[in-house]
Amino acid sequence: MSSTHQAPRAGYRLATEKSLYLRQHASNPVDWYPWGSDAFAKARAENKPILLSVGYSSCHWCHVMAQESFEDDETAHLMNKAFVNIKVDREERPDVDEVYMAAVQAMTRRGGWPLTAMLTPEGKPFFGGTYFPPDARQGIPSFRDVLMACASYFVEKREELEERADALVASLAAVGGNLGLAALESRIGDRALSVEKLADALLVAHTKALAALRLDADVRAGGFGGAPKFMQPSKIELFLWSEERSDLAHAVQTLKSIRAGGITDQVGGGLARYAVDASWTVPHFEKMLYDNAQCLPLFATASAALAGQNDNLAADLADMADAVVSYLERDVLDASVGLFTCAEDADSEGEEGRFYVFESDEFEAAFAHDEGLRTFAKRYFGVSKAGNFEGANVLTCPQDTAAFAAKRELGVEAVREMALRARERLLDVRSSRERPARDPKCLLGWNALVATGLLRSGVALARPDWIEKGVALVARCKAVFRAEEGYRHTYCDGETKIGAFADDLAFFMEACVEVACLTGCSEALEESLFLAKELHRHCVDPAVGTLYFAARSDELLYRPTRPEDNVLPSAHSSALFACETLKTWAAMQGGEVLGKAEVKMLEALSLVILSNVANLAEDKPLACTKSLLWVKWMATRAAVLVSPASPGPTTVPFEALVKPVRVHAAGRRGKVLVGVPVRPGTRLLDAALFGSEADGARAAVTFAYCDVSGCQLPTNDFT
Repeated sequence: MSSTHQAPRAGYRLATEKSLYLRQHASNPVDWYPWGSDAFAKARAENKPILLSVGYSSCHWCHVMAQESFEDDETAHLMNKAFVNIKVDREERPDVDEVYMAAVQAMTRRGGWPLTAMLTPEGKPFFGGTYFPPDARQGIPSFRDVLMACASYFVEKREELEERADALVASLAAVGGNLGLAALESRIGDRALSVEKLADALLVAHTKALAALRLDADVRAGGFGGAPKFMQPSKIELFLWSEERSDLAHAVQTLKSIRAGGITDQVGGGLARYAVDASWTVPHFEKMLYDNAQCLPLFATASAALAGQNDNLAADLADMADAVVSYLERDVLDASVGLFTCAEDADSEGEEGRFYVFESDEFEAAFAHDEGLRTFAKRYFGVSKAGNFEGANVLTCPQDTAAFAAKRELGVEAVREMALRARERLLDVRSSRERPARDPKCLLGWNALVATGLLRSGVALARPDWIEKGVALVARCKAVFRAEEGYRHTYCDGETKIGAFADDLAFFMEACVEVACLTGCSEALEESLFLAKELHRHCVDPAVGTLYFAARSDELLYRPTRPEDNVLPSAHSSALFACETLKTWAAMQGGEVLGKAEVKMLEALSLVILSNVANLAEDKPLACTKSLLWVKWMATRAAVLVSPASPGPTTVPFEALVKPVRVHAAGRRGKVLVGVPVRPGTRLLDAALFGSEADGARAAVTFAYCDVSGCQLPTNDFT
């Protein structure tokens, strides 16, 4: 007869979590705890070290370590006996990940996921690493050996361990203060720093960043550095807007290579997280929302820059942007809530990339009844009997559609039409396969990046439908993530949780500012100012002048800050754009678009951000590429206010918004802010109602061009 008081099975605490990643580990024999006070209380009560494991649901190597170690009874027994074990989803708790990733990088000079850290019962790290194999290999110790060594170290050398952990935490905790405005004022002996002074000084860092990028540029395959090769959108964008045409050429080459490589899903659209080789051919197959969100406007911008100069290549890049949008809407949109989910797994049917690759015979069978299309598709997608990935084919496509067409004596449009038919056929065949798992949680910050990407791409490629989608997404983010106590970080299965982090607030502020400028929507303007206040209230420490990643919390050892523009842009760069754009846009209109207190608040936030960036860029300009892009724009503050020519209608034709962006992109004049006057009382739901050139009176507009020297008289033409 079974007892009603049996001990609960290991992992039961994770079974009810919203995070897919945590639930994936609920069946492990490891006695996992989610991050929280219960785990730390147990560690203190039993005087045990904590094993912290951080990953995410679409992480291939996280799955590998789980299968090899966390699902192994003997390994789990060691973990349960000697440690209190905590499992964290790094997308759900990026603040926890930030704290312990910094610690592991400080200890080992490398990082990544799965992240493995050994902590004292108070949470102080004393050992760390990433993936550990079940058996020692290639200089990496086995995970069991690591467990036993750390357990012994904790017991036998506790005093030494505590001293080292304390020193490490103190060093990491000091980073935020060292980046602050107060530290900068003290270092350079200037107590009267201003936004203008700092922006001017940072132009030197902008020049240094471009020079460093040129040294790191892969002139053969595009991109920066060697394998593994990440897209690094902020670096590409810095080159896209450089005044040197060779930098633009490299950015375009990079985008051509990405579009044509296996890192792009040639059948279903969308981009994988990175390529394992230097030529972009074989991807690490997981797809992240933030990569696709950031790359979308890069392809659109490059297409606009090439229009009239290389129309075939411009069309290729525009098609790529369209494929990204199609992928997002088809495969990662949660239609029930109107938000985008955060990631798709690399694995399916127990194999990495199985969903995406084609064996030669399988590929040919897809075109069994159309020999001409089969012959074309094999050449177009580079399919061979031997394959390029473990005997199968990761599909690629020609970098230049026009050159491919000319070589085969085909028309460019004929090639595009046949490629479309082939993709549709392959997509149909692939639909019968088991799809990779999709992480169902939706993150405020990453959805905001998608909204911004849609808005900017919509203007660059003259796609008002994308503007409408971007505005609608901003409206959904506000409706879902804003609670009485402020914005929340994550949504899943009808529930929002965890207070928003700095990047959530800053990315969404950036999206709201884009909506406000493009549509004149007063609700978007109001929300932008609210988000700026939230950043001040929760994330800025006025005593030291630092923008922190997270609010003060007893859950963390210290407050992390993340001013670096990495695979994700920093909250610093997004908030800098938002603040300076609002100030410039409002000044162009005169009147009381912004009150004095609001301008002062935006000025204060910009000053904090620029001081943090200046401290970092002193030694690491490449860590600030997105921030430095906006610093460069601040040197000109090039902006165009598009207004109805007569007092009648309050909207302007969409084509009038597109024109200044196209002119600046094609003429290499640098970034330009394009906006319309504020429309009082306009709500997000009807913000993006554009007129067209065919609407008669609505077609008459004036363009007022402004820069740091002032505004020119309005004109009815912009050239």
